Amino acid sequence: MAKRKIDANKKKTLIIIISAVALLIVAAVITVLLVVSGEKDIPSAETDDLTTEEVQTSFITTAPVETEPAVEYPEPAYAHGTAFDFVKKEMGPKPEFTDPLTGLKADKDLCATRPVAIMINNIEQAMPQIGIGEADVLYECLAEGGITRLLMVTRDYASLGTIGSIRSSREYYIDFAKNHDAVYVHAGGSESAYSQIYSRSIEHLDGVRADARTGKNVSGTVFYRDPDRLKKFAYEHTLVTTGERIVKGIEAMGYTTVLKDGFNEPIKPIDWGWSVSLNGESATHIKIPYRSNRVSEYEYDAATGKYTRFQYNHQPHIDGATNQQLTFENIIILNVPHRNTGDSYGHLSVTTVGEGSGWYITGGKRIPVKWAKSSQDEAMTLTDSEGNPIIVNQGKTVINITDNGVYSSVSFN
Repeated sequence: MAKRKIDANKKKTLIIIISAVALLIVAAVITVLLVVSGEKDIPSAETDDLTTEEVQTSFITTAPVETEPAVEYPEPAYAHGTAFDFVKKEMGPKPEFTDPLTGLKADKDLCATRPVAIMINNIEQAMPQIGIGEADVLYECLAEGGITRLLMVTRDYASLGTIGSIRSSREYYIDFAKNHDAVYVHAGGSESAYSQIYSRSIEHLDGVRADARTGKNVSGTVFYRDPDRLKKFAYEHTLVTTGERIVKGIEAMGYTTVLKDGFNEPIKPIDWGWSVSLNGESATHIKIPYRSNRVSEYEYDAATGKYTRFQYNHQPHIDGATNQQLTFENIIILNVPHRNTGDSYGHLSVTTVGEGSGWYITGGKRIPVKWAKSSQDEAMTLTDSEGNPIIVNQGKTVINITDNGVYSSVSFN
C-alpha cells in the first residue's frame, strides 16, 4: 500500500513538472513573437488561456516572411548564363516600332519584312562605297586574290538611297544571305554561284544575266551606272542601285516580301531600355589580319559605346554618301573552314554548314561563342559557351568570317 502511494506521488509530481515546462515554453514563444512582430504585449491573464494551437496560429500570421528580391529581366525574359548580364539603360520612351536587326527606332513595322542582302565591292581602288553605312548587319569574308567582299543586310531597304558599287556573287555569300531569309542582290557571279542560285531556288536580283528559270531580266530595272563614279573609277566599280529600284525588281520577279513562317533570326537585339554587359576579357582595339595589306580594325570609343572601323593600313572606312566613318555596336568574329578550290581563278570554298568557334564583342569586352548551321538554306545560330543564345546590343553588327589562320592571329588590344 505504501509503495502505491509513493508511485502516485511521483506521477503527480511529474505531471506538475511537465505542465510547468509546457507553460514556460508557451510563454517563451509568445515573448519571441512579440519582439519579432512588434505587436503590443498580450496580458498575462490572456497568456495563461492560450492553447498551443493558438500560439502556432499567431506565429504563422504575424511572423514576417523573408524572400529573395525578384530578378528583373527584359521581356521576353531571355535565358542567359554567366557570360553576360542585362542592364537597364535610359533610352527615353519606347518607340512604336523598332528594327528587328538593330533594335533601334523604325518608322514602320518591319517585324515580318524580308531584308535584302547586297554584294558590295571592297577593293581599295573602289573606295569609298556609297550607302554602306545603311547596313543593319555587314558581313566581311575573303574572296580570291586576298581581297575581301562585303554583304550588307538591311530590313528597311525601301528607304535606301544609292548603294554601291555592287559586285559578283560567290556561293558562300548566298549562305550568309540565307541566314536572314534575304532577297540576294548581286551583279554576276562565279559559275558555281550561279549553279547554286538555280539549284537552291534562290530569290535574287542580278545586274548581269537574265534569270535562267524565268527568263526575266531586271538588270536595267534595278541597276545603273553611277555618272559621278564613271568619271573617277574603272567601269567595273560603277554599278549601283537604290531602294526604290530594289522594290521594283522584287515586284517584277514576284518575290514575297514576308519572312518565311517560323524563321528564327540569328541576330537578336536586346529590348528597348536595356543593354548587354559582357563578363569577359578586354577588347578595345581589334585587328583582323586577312592579309598583310588587308587588315580590318575596330577601335572602341567608351563615350559612344561604338567601334569605329578602319581598313587598308588603318584608313578610316568611309561611307561616300555621308562622308562618315563606319561604326558598329557589335562585332562577331567566326572561325569557318576555307579552302582553295584550285581553279584558275583561285576561288575559295567556305564551309558554312557545321559548327565552330568565335567571339562576340561589345562594350569593350569579348566572350567566346559557338556558331552552328544545319544546312546552307537554314539560319545560323549563335550561342555562348554555356549554350545560351547570344543577345546583342542595340545598333549595327559586323560579322567577320575568317579562316583558322586569320582567326588565330586576331588581336584584341
